[in-house]
Amino acid sequence: MLPDTDTVTVEIEGQIISRVERFELTRDLYSPVGSWSMDIGPEVVTPRGGLVRIYLRGLCAMVGVIGPIDHTYDEKTRTRRISGGSTMGLIARSFITDFSMPPATLKAAAEKYLKDIPHVNRFEIEYDPAALEPNTHHHAADIGDSVFKLLSEYARNRGLIFWGAANGTLVFGKVVTGGEPAFHLDRTNIKKGRMVENSENLHDQVILVSDNEEEGHRKVTVANPSAPLHQPFVSCFNGYSSDLKKQAADYIRQEKMQALQLEYTVRGFGQGARLWDVNEMVQVSDDIFCMEGTYAAHRVRFAQDLQSGSTTQIHLGPVLEDPFEAFQRKGRKLRRRGGKF
Repeated sequence: MLPDTDTVTVEIEGQIISRVERFELTRDLYSPVGSWSMDIGPEVVTPRGGLVRIYLRGLCAMVGVIGPIDHTYDEKTRTRRISGGSTMGLIARSFITDFSMPPATLKAAAEKYLKDIPHVNRFEIEYDPAALEPNTHHHAADIGDSVFKLLSEYARNRGLIFWGAANGTLVFGKVVTGGEPAFHLDRTNIKKGRMVENSENLHDQVILVSDNEEEGHRKVTVANPSAPLHQPFVSCFNGYSSDLKKQAADYIRQEKMQALQLEYTVRGFGQGARLWDVNEMVQVSDDIFCMEGTYAAHRVRFAQDLQSGSTTQIHLGPVLEDPFEAFQRKGRKLRRRGGKF
């Protein structure tokens, strides 16, 4: 018997479904399309491309769009499994068709390129103040660019990321780097833990080279002192030199995120009055892995079935401004390893 607090309710174009089997939902800060899937009864109307709102514990966990509809039956049963992603998937699958000069601010670009995308245009957009600043260089839309790719470029060059909140709001904001933790993990609520340390893809130097008609040949080198070995990374970047340093720093950020990954499984969908969520600080106290500190949640996966109950997997990474001390472990003594990278 599932606890009342871990209810799953689904709204599909006005229909309310309260009985859902084999439910899964994933939200990812850096892959904001996410995913969801569930088994539902044959009586539920599932329009292709229909809007889906998924509520856990009565709180909105994702606004999505119906994708594949999988029908199966055998001698005894008939099932239907529907799945899809968030409304961000519509942005990722919509391509630029207007190749005139893009607008001068991120806000203007978002208003221009998002207004005709189905479902998306009914949700609010949240802007960090940096989104209102004019471009420091010219953005260019190439053939084959998606709306998500172009708007992400606008965001990235202002120190922001483009992602979707659980309630469907589109967010141009910053990755969390501090503040009071919204959640905590310790031996009282951890059901399963996993840690992966992998330094083989850490480069001690990221070298980007750019050639364009206006600025000619440019080269930028950004060092990563946390890399244990000398192995430089070199790549071409067909942009403006003002972008090079930001792009190189972004390469290093991604490598650091992948070099230390924590994954914890807990029972239930939330803590206190909140659902587990991405872009939140989490306080960790784990005497098995000798980990104590604050980490950033970048991925959460909710799952429920009638036999196993409800669980959440929380994927954590280092806070990005920390000097990356993750590999300075000494012995098995519990010590602080969180904080800013």
